[in-house]
Amino acid sequence: MKNTVEFQKKLLYLGVAVSVVGIGMPAAAAAQDAGTGDEQQVNGSTATAESPSVPQAQSGAEGAGLADIIVTAQKRSQTAQSVAAAVVALDGDDLQSRGINDPRQLSELVPSTRFEALRSQVRVTVRGVGQANSGPNADPAVSTNLNGVYQLNDMTGAAFFDIDRVEVLPGPQGTLYGRNAAGGTVNIYTRRPGSNFGANGSVEVGNYGTVNVDGGVDLPVTTGFALRAAGSYQRHDGYLSNGADDRDVAAGRLTAVIKPTDRLSAVIIGSYTRFGGVGDQSVKTPAVPDPDRPYYYPYSKDRLFNRDNIYTVSAEVNYELTNDITLTYVGGYDHFNRHQFLNLDNPPPPLPPQTQDIRQSGTFWSHEGRIAGKTGKLNWLAGIYYYDSDQFYGNIVDIPLAGITVTQTPIYVHSKGIAGFGQVTYSLTDALRLTGGLRYSDDKKSGSGDYQLTRGGTTTDAPFSGSLHDGRLDWKVGAEADVAPNSLAYASVQTGYNQGGFSFVPKDVDGNIFKPEKLTAYTVGIKNRFADRRVLLNVEAYYYDYNNYQVSARNLGTGVNVIYNAQKATIYGLQFDTAFEISHQDHLTFNAGLLHAEETKLILPASAGGADYSGNDLPGSPALTLSASYAHDFELGNGATLTPKISSYYQSKTWASYDHFVPGGIVDEYDKTDASLTFEPASGQWSVEGYVRNMFNTVNYASVVAASLPGGPAVGFIDPPRTYGIRVSAHF
Repeated sequence: MKNTVEFQKKLLYLGVAVSVVGIGMPAAAAAQDAGTGDEQQVNGSTATAESPSVPQAQSGAEGAGLADIIVTAQKRSQTAQSVAAAVVALDGDDLQSRGINDPRQLSELVPSTRFEALRSQVRVTVRGVGQANSGPNADPAVSTNLNGVYQLNDMTGAAFFDIDRVEVLPGPQGTLYGRNAAGGTVNIYTRRPGSNFGANGSVEVGNYGTVNVDGGVDLPVTTGFALRAAGSYQRHDGYLSNGADDRDVAAGRLTAVIKPTDRLSAVIIGSYTRFGGVGDQSVKTPAVPDPDRPYYYPYSKDRLFNRDNIYTVSAEVNYELTNDITLTYVGGYDHFNRHQFLNLDNPPPPLPPQTQDIRQSGTFWSHEGRIAGKTGKLNWLAGIYYYDSDQFYGNIVDIPLAGITVTQTPIYVHSKGIAGFGQVTYSLTDALRLTGGLRYSDDKKSGSGDYQLTRGGTTTDAPFSGSLHDGRLDWKVGAEADVAPNSLAYASVQTGYNQGGFSFVPKDVDGNIFKPEKLTAYTVGIKNRFADRRVLLNVEAYYYDYNNYQVSARNLGTGVNVIYNAQKATIYGLQFDTAFEISHQDHLTFNAGLLHAEETKLILPASAGGADYSGNDLPGSPALTLSASYAHDFELGNGATLTPKISSYYQSKTWASYDHFVPGGIVDEYDKTDASLTFEPASGQWSVEGYVRNMFNTVNYASVVAASLPGGPAVGFIDPPRTYGIRVSAHF
């Protein structure tokens, strides 16, 4: 396996060299590309129609160049290449062809980013900025939004189907997105109905009993009213030895587009997702009892139970006051409930048999109103945002042999807040623009619960509660310049924060309240298109000043893990995104992320042992990520095409926790290679694809929780082994 990793690293390093040489050749001719792109107006903003999305290369007719995706990362429609930031835009069709039906699989497509599994929750770390705790009392540092609506942390693993596009915007986004976007924002948009009747669908079968079925139908009811109904069913047998780590997910979505007048339009979307089966289960790392059997699981599948139900409703209403000014409302309601039962009848030593009964639920309301427009040389946007959230958590752990029952129930957490924001971009000249933005947020959070310990028939109560009220001003200043007809240079300074909270310990215990994380980011970058739009090179350099980083440590007085604030972290790095249309038949992408993320000063308080972890790497921060893909369209005589494609990803090692506690506290370096072969007839209305994923059967832990006892082991969620199958897709 080690040789395989080294071999693929050499291939990817070679890809860097090829990229540099390939860029250098057409760069000299960049000035000759003036006027090659068609300009178009999209929602009042100028967008370049031919700008390629990042990092994707798509096939097309000769001379068409790289394809593009329209994004709304800055809350206005732009091409991905015209956004003055390292936004990565991923097309839904390309995601489907890669077999990506879960957000956690996006790690391979976005440099210096980790999407980690935790059952129906997906924790995202971007450039070293992530989440210290998975409970309802703490919030993610990277926000996830579905159709413009913020998603609760426990809902981010909902069914990933019928996707139009995914946008990943790294770095703090406090001005436009507010709380919990210190590390960045992931925006997921689903497909909307077209103006004509149409349908699409796919059926996939593969090893491990894989059956994935999805599809959608567009129904234009009247001239101003259209519907899209879409559904998905995903299942496979368990990857673990006892059948756990299976998948059984069913989902449906109904989307309505209403346009009663030329100036008024509305989009209403409702969806339901059910997670069944056993679901994701953590395994020991190093593997127990046999290190050579990482997929071994010692518990009976019949004693494991997992049910999640997720409901989302969103609405977006746009009204054009004038040709240059638009009013927008985006609102949403989300709800989830979860029941997990684990009967761990045969755990590896030294753990005793035990049962766990976990119940969770949460409800989230949000409303955002904004007005945006263009006045002369000024593009502007202003808005107000409000949210209200309730979450419940209960857990009963029974250890019969020790005569111990631990009860955490009920734990209630209530959050609400309001914010006002605005951002303007002023064109000093046709080629030079300045941007400034402000947002003031007022957030409140409160909670209460009871921690009960029953031992030998005696129960000890430890009730707890917490509350906090934060006011926060975020800002952004930036400049961008068209330094050549197809080159955009930019620089910015912006801030963001991750909301504070409280640990589940009494008020008088150190660590009951933890402060918000605060991050200031300095970025410079350039986006280029060369050789008649057939070559793309984007580079961004960044430096983050990161304060109050939240870490989880055991309070020595209570024996319970609480969250403390580290003093300071420092992050800097580079991101490279390249794409080549070598010919109208050959398509190449190469992306790289270089990252240094350090706990500059992290000294725990005396109540947590007072240890000094300064100088350690931040968890979830691989120093190097590389990805590459190549596809060639063989044109058959009858107009059909046969397209082989290979893609590979490499990630250097990363730590599971801030304290670098071993064994098991390291996610080792790993590589993954996927391959596919697709046949498409001349009509383009259907296709057949054969695929193999994780071709070399690489073992990788998508997320790891470091060992709590000396000698380990740690626990982690393991990525799928080698899988293969066939997909048939059609649309008309």
